[in-house]
Amino acid sequence: MQNYKVQNNAKAKESYVKWQTKISENIKEHLVSADGMIPAPTLDVDNPYLASIRDMSPLAPVAQMFGRAIFDIEQEHTREASTTGRMYYGTVWDPWVDRMTQYKEEISKVAGAIL
Repeated sequence: MQNYKVQNNAKAKESYVKWQTKISENIKEHLVSADGMIPAPTLDVDNPYLASIRDMSPLAPVAQMFGRAIFDIEQEHTREASTTGRMYYGTVWDPWVDRMTQYKEEISKVAGAIL
Protein backbone atom coordinates (compact mmCIF):
# COMPACT_ATOMS: atom_id res chain seq x y z
CA MET A 1 0.00 0.00 0.00
CA GLN A 2 1.39 3.41 -0.84
CA ASN A 3 0.55 7.06 -0.53
CA TYR A 4 -2.09 6.43 2.12
CA LYS A 5 -3.38 9.16 4.40
CA VAL A 6 -3.05 8.85 8.16
CA GLN A 7 -5.90 9.44 10.57
CA ASN A 8 -5.06 10.93 13.97
CA ASN A 9 -1.33 10.31 13.29
CA ALA A 10 -1.91 6.68 14.22
CA LYS A 11 -3.23 4.52 11.41
CA ALA A 12 -4.28 4.50 7.79
CA LYS A 13 -7.71 5.91 7.01
CA GLU A 14 -10.50 3.36 6.73
CA SER A 15 -10.80 3.66 2.94
CA TYR A 16 -7.15 2.58 2.56
CA VAL A 17 -7.61 -0.28 5.02
CA LYS A 18 -10.58 -1.55 2.98
CA TRP A 19 -8.48 -1.56 -0.19
CA GLN A 20 -5.64 -3.32 1.58
CA THR A 21 -8.08 -6.02 2.71
CA LYS A 22 -9.51 -6.44 -0.82
CA ILE A 23 -6.05 -6.63 -2.34
CA SER A 24 -4.89 -9.14 0.28
CA GLU A 25 -7.91 -11.35 -0.40
CA ASN A 26 -7.20 -11.27 -4.14
CA ILE A 27 -3.51 -12.04 -3.63
CA LYS A 28 -4.44 -15.06 -1.49
CA GLU A 29 -7.16 -16.26 -3.86
CA HIS A 30 -5.55 -15.65 -7.25
CA LEU A 31 -1.81 -15.70 -6.65
CA VAL A 32 -0.87 -17.63 -3.54
CA SER A 33 -3.39 -20.43 -3.97
CA ALA A 34 -2.94 -20.61 -7.74
CA ASP A 35 -1.83 -23.96 -9.13
CA GLY A 36 1.93 -24.28 -9.05
CA MET A 37 2.52 -21.11 -7.05
CA ILE A 38 4.71 -21.77 -4.04
CA PRO A 39 4.89 -18.78 -1.70
CA ALA A 40 8.27 -17.73 -0.37
CA PRO A 41 8.92 -18.95 3.19
CA THR A 42 8.99 -15.37 4.43
CA LEU A 43 5.58 -14.50 2.95
CA ASP A 44 2.79 -14.21 5.48
CA VAL A 45 -0.04 -15.57 3.34
CA ASP A 46 -2.67 -14.02 5.60
CA ASN A 47 -1.06 -10.59 5.32
CA PRO A 48 0.93 -10.47 2.07
CA TYR A 49 1.88 -6.81 2.30
CA LEU A 50 5.58 -6.09 2.52
CA ALA A 51 5.34 -2.42 3.39
CA SER A 52 2.98 0.48 3.82
CA ILE A 53 4.24 3.80 2.55
CA ARG A 54 2.17 6.71 3.74
CA ASP A 55 1.58 10.00 1.97
CA MET A 56 4.87 11.89 1.90
CA SER A 57 3.23 15.29 1.30
CA PRO A 58 5.89 17.91 0.51
CA LEU A 59 8.81 15.54 1.04
CA ALA A 60 8.57 13.96 -2.42
CA PRO A 61 8.88 17.17 -4.46
CA VAL A 62 11.66 18.49 -2.21
CA ALA A 63 13.57 15.22 -2.63
CA GLN A 64 13.11 15.46 -6.40
CA MET A 65 14.35 19.07 -6.47
CA PHE A 66 17.63 18.00 -4.90
CA GLY A 67 17.94 14.58 -6.58
CA ARG A 68 17.82 12.74 -3.25
CA ALA A 69 15.94 9.88 -1.71
CA ILE A 70 13.15 11.02 0.59
CA PHE A 71 15.11 9.77 3.60
CA ASP A 72 18.15 11.82 2.56
CA ILE A 73 16.51 15.25 2.69
CA GLU A 74 18.50 17.70 4.79
CA GLN A 75 17.01 20.40 6.97
CA GLU A 76 18.38 23.15 4.71
CA HIS A 77 16.30 21.72 1.83
CA THR A 78 13.10 22.71 3.63
CA ARG A 79 13.66 26.28 2.45
CA GLU A 80 12.18 25.12 -0.86
CA ALA A 81 8.97 23.97 0.87
CA SER A 82 8.66 27.05 3.03
CA THR A 83 6.59 29.99 1.85
CA THR A 84 9.06 32.33 3.58
CA GLY A 85 12.25 30.69 2.31
CA ARG A 86 13.34 29.84 5.86
CA MET A 87 14.43 26.42 7.04
CA TYR A 88 12.05 24.38 9.12
CA TYR A 89 12.89 23.89 12.80
CA GLY A 90 11.40 22.21 15.86
CA THR A 91 7.74 21.28 15.63
CA VAL A 92 7.72 21.80 11.86
CA TRP A 93 10.96 19.93 11.11
CA ASP A 94 10.38 17.03 13.56
CA PRO A 95 7.43 15.53 11.60
CA TRP A 96 9.60 15.59 8.48
CA VAL A 97 12.26 13.59 10.30
CA ASP A 98 9.62 11.13 11.50
CA ARG A 99 8.25 10.64 7.99
CA MET A 100 11.73 10.22 6.52
CA THR A 101 12.52 7.58 9.15
CA GLN A 102 9.25 5.73 8.51
CA TYR A 103 9.83 5.86 4.76
CA LYS A 104 13.34 4.46 5.08
CA GLU A 105 12.08 1.60 7.28
CA GLU A 106 9.35 0.68 4.78
CA ILE A 107 11.68 0.89 1.77
CA SER A 108 14.15 -1.34 3.67
CA LYS A 109 11.42 -3.98 3.99
CA VAL A 110 10.85 -3.95 0.24
CA ALA A 111 14.60 -4.02 -0.50
CA GLY A 112 15.08 -6.89 1.95
CA ALA A 113 12.38 -8.92 0.23
CA ILE A 114 13.97 -8.34 -3.19
CA LEU A 115 17.50 -9.16 -2.09
